[in-house]
Amino acid sequence: MRICLRIAGVFLIGVAAQAAMAQSTAPCRSAHEYSPPDPSTIVVPPLIVRQVFGRAVVEAGEKVIIGEKVAPGCISLFTDDTHRFVAGVPVDSRGLFRFGAVPPGRYRLVSKSPALCTGNSLIEVITGPAAKGKRGILVHFRIRKVDYCSYADYDRK
Repeated sequence: MRICLRIAGVFLIGVAAQAAMAQSTAPCRSAHEYSPPDPSTIVVPPLIVRQVFGRAVVEAGEKVIIGEKVAPGCISLFTDDTHRFVAGVPVDSRGLFRFGAVPPGRYRLVSKSPALCTGNSLIEVITGPAAKGKRGILVHFRIRKVDYCSYADYDRK
């Protein structure tokens, strides 16, 4: 019994620490904010993936910047139909992000970083051979009011 209580206590401390870290991540504080795509936006087919992970880059014209210039950034998931917040993760100093297990379904991958255009991409998480394997998602951040808006695509790397 004491062992079970000790394990439960360690687990709860770990969960509390993770929650505190998530709350202290400045760009992800606004992860719950969602703006549906502009009705004039061209609708593209969803990115089909098994897992939601990838990297983010900043693009300014032909120049591509990776890593620390993307951070602080936050990648959030919302349900496509009801726009309900599912989860948000920060972009790390190398430009990488990874969600834990995401149930199959259609989601909006919303990418935010200060001074950069917010991206809103449709993804579909599935199981089975139709998914694009282990390739991740590449989030293309664009400079706000200079270039066209941010978007996501398959990572070809």
